[in-house]
Amino acid sequence: MFFICIQAINDGPVISLPDGKILGKTIPIATGKTNWTIYSYVGIPFAAPPIGELRFKPPKAPSSWQGILDCRTNDRKCFQVRINDDRETEDCLYMNIFTKTPPGAKPIQPVVVDIYGGGFNHGSANGKPDKARHFVRNGIVVVKFNYRVGPFGFLSTEDEVVPGNMGLKDQQLALQWVHKNIHLFGGDKNKVTLMGQSARAASVTFHILSKKSAGLFRAAIAMSGSVLNTFSYQRDAAKTAYGLAKLTVPHFGKNKTTRQLIKALQNVPAKDIDATDSTYDAFGPVVEVDHADAFISQPFYDLSTKAPANKVPIFMGMTSEEAIGHGRDLASLKKYAERYDNDPSFLEDQCGCLNICNDEKVRRIVGEKIKKAYTNGSMADDLSTVIKFDSEKRYTKAVIRFAQLQSQFSDVYFYVFSYHGKIGKNDVYVKGAGRIGHAEDAKYMYLDPFDASNKTRHPRRMSFSRTCKFHP
Repeated sequence: MFFICIQAINDGPVISLPDGKILGKTIPIATGKTNWTIYSYVGIPFAAPPIGELRFKPPKAPSSWQGILDCRTNDRKCFQVRINDDRETEDCLYMNIFTKTPPGAKPIQPVVVDIYGGGFNHGSANGKPDKARHFVRNGIVVVKFNYRVGPFGFLSTEDEVVPGNMGLKDQQLALQWVHKNIHLFGGDKNKVTLMGQSARAASVTFHILSKKSAGLFRAAIAMSGSVLNTFSYQRDAAKTAYGLAKLTVPHFGKNKTTRQLIKALQNVPAKDIDATDSTYDAFGPVVEVDHADAFISQPFYDLSTKAPANKVPIFMGMTSEEAIGHGRDLASLKKYAERYDNDPSFLEDQCGCLNICNDEKVRRIVGEKIKKAYTNGSMADDLSTVIKFDSEKRYTKAVIRFAQLQSQFSDVYFYVFSYHGKIGKNDVYVKGAGRIGHAEDAKYMYLDPFDASNKTRHPRRMSFSRTCKFHP
């Protein structure tokens, strides 16, 4: 791990962590006639760099450092799938914290840990306070952090050599770090709320189920995602791992053991592994073999039907038409509709959750029943049916079902967000379909209505069309 340590303090706040001192910066904010300050600490190491023998392994605690670590800027990103950025690096496990509390002050404030999404294949923590200032202004400490995505975070050999879920274990180590240290930033370790949207909402629900995350948070916010969504599970993980090795390791043989496979991949330049994303671009969580360090080792649905490791109140929901974005290209949408009309078996998504991919006759029968649930006519003649189907297939069914199951054990407050406003920046229109797409609710969650740079007026009242408490 390479640190730039400075001995002289210029004009920033300094905090003494168990591993060493860090230097942050103050960001002056003007809210109307009120002036206040954000104390920003970005690029705090919460894990050792996952390089060399630590590649594809669970994260380890960082080494301590001498002097004062400069934590005023952080633009590192973990390697991304299908995104090329000069800031990508394996040495990426760093945390950003934004607080209203100066060093040494005693107020203990609630904490929001904001996990990023990106389908477990891309995404990074934002080193700027733009999406944190509304929380901080209201006395909430905001924590964001990087975790490994794509093959570096979710490659698995489906055995104990590389069980998988390194990215989720990165998140877990970050939560443990917060639990131990957040009081130094004015935060209350007993008032931590996990928050995320889409794949990051799925991450939140994984921590609800994982025993090793027990006691690390007291509430959860999950928008448009859960462990039951199709993007929350990686199929054929070992096959993918071997395929990736064949692309990157010269003369890689057919009969290599998984230990030989991983040893070879640990010696491949990171950029070569990253370059395989044109072939392998669908990584995600897996059910690990049962072992001492497992994050989760039971089928996700089975775990969701049982009392979770973390019985916390959950605020979760979805937008009214998650997949309306598909309507940006009506010609392409029509082709999808015609495909469904010509062969309804595609509505079952081939090897989908019903696991009938090898029986074409049954798939077609199931597909026809699914189609009939949306229309008695042609989907190509009513494109809103495709929007509704895609919304439910990819997002809403899994979100609703997880809420139903967990409501047997915890308080679950469910919403459907259907406010069509300028802040959503969504001008897509498909006749017969709603107007509020994936992630529009999150835009209102982060918006600071008192930010003078925001040219669009925030609605005086957040409009959740339906909010209710689930009952078992």
